[in-house]
Amino acid sequence: MKQTYTVYVTQYALTDGIREKKVLLCGSDVQCADINQCIMVQDAENSRNVFYHKPHWHVKREDAIKQAELMKARKVQSLNKQIAKINALKFD
Repeated sequence: MKQTYTVYVTQYALTDGIREKKVLLCGSDVQCADINQCIMVQDAENSRNVFYHKPHWHVKREDAIKQAELMKARKVQSLNKQIAKINALKFD
């Protein structure tokens, strides 16, 4: 049986929060001898071949929180731009 690792997935952090997942290293990735060098991992608990790519997964929870905070800040900035555009509308 392949070794599983615990990672923190931030792909849908703004809607589902940070998820802790058991993953497998992708065997096709030659440089993936160590979890810290991988750019892609496979969900070990999902039978549908679900993969996570960097920067959407993290080995340390602290790194996942930093990524989620960055995602949140970018989303707030985007929404503020949308609000500004709507407020600038003139109806004559």
